[in-house]
Amino acid sequence: MSVIRKIKRQVRIDKKLDSYINKGRLIEGSIYNELKKVKKCQMCGMKKKDKLHEIHHIIPISQGGSNKRSNLKVLCEKCHKEIHNDK
Repeated sequence: MSVIRKIKRQVRIDKKLDSYINKGRLIEGSIYNELKKVKKCQMCGMKKKDKLHEIHHIIPISQGGSNKRSNLKVLCEKCHKEIHNDK
């Protein structure tokens, strides 16, 4: 299991973390805490239960996107997969 996968898994387990590492880049603690408060998928509206929704970069890091709040969305696993499968 890669280091990033281990970290993502740990984030789901420990919801008290102040920051989140995504693809080797740190999402600032205040932004991550704001994203944790989003109670539903920003695409389909599905409310989250126990599982933490996924953080999606509107413009991918690989294409020059950032970890700024304006470039991040909180999505359920299904919507996140749909977005990436469409590309």
